[in-house]
Amino acid sequence: MPQRDGFETLHILKSDRKLKHIPVIMITAVDDVQQKINCFKGGAADFIVKPFNGYETRARVATHLTIKRNQDELRALNSAIISAQDAMIE
Repeated sequence: MPQRDGFETLHILKSDRKLKHIPVIMITAVDDVQQKINCFKGGAADFIVKPFNGYETRARVATHLTIKRNQDELRALNSAIISAQDAMIE
């Protein structure tokens, strides 16, 4: 990427309140353990090394979309529970 690298982009996404819950899958040609660790520490959901298999990539994306939908549902349910508790207190 000419303007910024993947780590900078990951940091920008994970620093934004509206975007931080979006799962990010890093794709790189470098198969380095420390780079993978840095990606996960930075908030990446997964890491794929080139060349990659299309079937595996689609399976990983589908898995992370399912996890994301489940997390969103749990956040909504948690919010509803907190609102109900607050209403009971008032």
